[in-house]
Amino acid sequence: MALRLLAGPFPMKDIDGNYARFFKKPTWFDSLMAMPAVVTITKPTGDSIQAGMLVQLDGTVCARNNALSYYDVFCHDMAGTGIAVANSYFPGEALRGVNPVSLIAEGDAVANPLQLSNGAYFLADRALILGGSTIYGRVYGGSGTGTAEAVITSGGLSSGGRGNDYSPGPGQGQVFISGVGAAVLYDYNAHEIIGWRRTLATPGIHSLMYSPSLGVWLAVHEVNTPTTHHTITIYADEPVPSTLSAPVAQGTVGQGSSVEYRTRLLGASGEPCAGVLVDWSCTTPGVVQIAQSTTDANGYANTRVALPIGSVGSAFNLTAEVLE
Repeated sequence: MALRLLAGPFPMKDIDGNYARFFKKPTWFDSLMAMPAVVTITKPTGDSIQAGMLVQLDGTVCARNNALSYYDVFCHDMAGTGIAVANSYFPGEALRGVNPVSLIAEGDAVANPLQLSNGAYFLADRALILGGSTIYGRVYGGSGTGTAEAVITSGGLSSGGRGNDYSPGPGQGQVFISGVGAAVLYDYNAHEIIGWRRTLATPGIHSLMYSPSLGVWLAVHEVNTPTTHHTITIYADEPVPSTLSAPVAQGTVGQGSSVEYRTRLLGASGEPCAGVLVDWSCTTPGVVQIAQSTTDANGYANTRVALPIGSVGSAFNLTAEVLE
């Protein structure tokens, strides 16, 4: 489903107003309400500095931490304090149990996680890695490519060569696996893809990131004026309405009674659009009894239309509209 735009794009800038961009792929952490990353800041003189920083939803770059300049891979550690870090130039080892406030590594090293430079999702018993269209689970310290757990049948998730992202999903045992322009929701207990594929009309420069506490997606794009920098755009985890069906009577229309009508709202990929307001109107002699209703989880919205006594043979037109 195509995601709905909420806010942005916000240019990445430090507190002095200097433009900034990510040196490596960031990852959003709800525990920090920010993205830890190595950031390059460009000054008006043309000089630039590179350091570990936190980037907020609105693009503000803050909280310098020189220790982060060594770590440029940040992963979700679901069995530790929430963060695992590594140096992408030495992908054979990661540190788990990293303090989410100080971002200083306090945990033990984990040997040889598969392709950590491209991102991973740390569970208690294994790390999840995407290779092509296949989701692999690899036990810590194991060798080889790991065990294939599921295949994304609609195709792989392009990372733009910068690594995929793995974000905690909205439910227990769920993880979003994403690329620069799409994401899937994976149940790592049942080993199956669930729900609809999320898509962006304009892919970003880094893989999409999801915030389970806010229920939103973050996309990073690159802008080249006035100087090369990145922007943050926020999307709701809900589809953009695309097609509204014609109203259909759910019973026999007769004078002196009312009948229920139903319409269905779908997104561009045929997925149901839930929680969207639908306005109803009709011509005489029909009388709309519910002028506005909300689509349910399957995309359906309902109203009732009454015909007065004495309206035998009279015709009316019922219209459903989404005013967005």
